[in-house]
Amino acid sequence: MKENIVDIMNMWLDGRLDDLHTIIPGEIVEYSGHKERKAKVQPLIKIRTSLNKVVQIDPIENVPVMFPSSSSFNMLYPLKKGDGVLLVFSESSIGNFLSQGGIQEADDANRFDLTDCIAIPGLYSFKKVPDIKADDAGFILQFQDTKIIIEDKTNNFIIEDKNGNVITVDSSGILLEDLTGNTVTLSSSGIELEDVTGNTVTMTGISTVINGNLEVLQ
Repeated sequence: MKENIVDIMNMWLDGRLDDLHTIIPGEIVEYSGHKERKAKVQPLIKIRTSLNKVVQIDPIENVPVMFPSSSSFNMLYPLKKGDGVLLVFSESSIGNFLSQGGIQEADDANRFDLTDCIAIPGLYSFKKVPDIKADDAGFILQFQDTKIIIEDKTNNFIIEDKNGNVITVDSSGILLEDLTGNTVTLSSSGIELEDVTGNTVTMTGISTVINGNLEVLQ
């Protein structure tokens, strides 16, 4: 009789565990962009239940995507269909938190439910690790109001401050530009200063500026 009770309890526990979800690999089906940071995701492991039934999980909608970030710092990069993610399932419902923020009551009694999913980009099978030479790669590093953007498509390296002043580095050189359109260009052919009216000063060879006077040394 004792063994029967143990068997019954184990069957009950196994049945309960069928509905408990913790961590599973997944992939992006659709990403809304960095403004909302939510995605539709597809879990990549089929569940095998306590009754040995195999069940494929349907795509999960409105999943928050977690990037390294704080109120003053963001590290962002592109996500597209097929990109790998780690799916984590919350021990309490997160709907109220996602819609309102702050300390919230759980919106229902679900625990570790498929609908309470969070996606963390970067998990791949060993055979599908991304090629680092992918031509659609990009990277954004943001601290407070200053951004550093690296974009492989155009070979640009961009630094932008909170006022919109920009430093661009590409194959043609380094470009510094302020909000009014004044520019300084540094390249292999020299240094060029241009104001908004089109007036330019070009320095080639070795040059120095002393007390506002330009001296060019050939």
